[in-house]
Amino acid sequence: MTSATPHGDPSDRVTRAYREAQTVSSTEVRASDAELSELAGNWKDEAIPDLQRSVADVQLSNLARGVVDPVFASLAEALRRVEEPRFSILDAACASGYYSEVIRTLDDRPIAYTGCDYSAAMIDSARAHYPDLPFSVQDLTALTLADLSFDVVLLAGVLEHIPEYRRAIGESTRVAGRYVIVHRCPTTTGRVHERTIGTQYNITTPRTFFSLPLLRSEFSAAGFELIGTVEVYPKRVSWRRRAGELATGWRRHDSRGTFTLVFRRR
Repeated sequence: MTSATPHGDPSDRVTRAYREAQTVSSTEVRASDAELSELAGNWKDEAIPDLQRSVADVQLSNLARGVVDPVFASLAEALRRVEEPRFSILDAACASGYYSEVIRTLDDRPIAYTGCDYSAAMIDSARAHYPDLPFSVQDLTALTLADLSFDVVLLAGVLEHIPEYRRAIGESTRVAGRYVIVHRCPTTTGRVHERTIGTQYNITTPRTFFSLPLLRSEFSAAGFELIGTVEVYPKRVSWRRRAGELATGWRRHDSRGTFTLVFRRR
């Protein structure tokens, strides 16, 4: 048994913070592309930055005490696949920019960090937290950045929330000089992507569970090969409601997982 710290169990603190930040909750349902498109702008909600930051602050506090969240650990492992002594990184959909702290803490190479997000409220929060770092408002499906602008493009917890995710893949691979890291990506072992609507923080959100073989082929078409996969929650079990059953009718769903994927330009 793990002994409790003076601040409480680190994982329990993160779980509690996340639950407190979820102000709406509904059952995940399958959705059409048209239904997902209607939700494309929901992450611009001005309440999200504070809710998300309340969770990130707990994770960062743990990190400062040497307790690395599994999500952060998987990114650190992915960054080790970047075979460069120094490099630039674009944190696309950076939220409040907290991954700048994570990267600085877990990777001691000189890494030039830039963040962008399509939410002006997120960028305001990022600039307030990290005034010395460059941030800009950018839509990941239509970046105004030059080709090959950054050595690495980081897509952390974002691709699954973009209805037109193929455009985001096209833009990220256009801007990335060498690598694209798709971090904490929800996946399925099926042959097709599972397109759903769920909830997160205070919004209804698009959510795609990506078929690993299909996603790999989509990046391959853009000139990138998959060189590494890191499971974010190796012991996590996913559950899904059976169609037509009551709230108690859940079944184990082993085909889903959460991975951090490292793609390299061929």
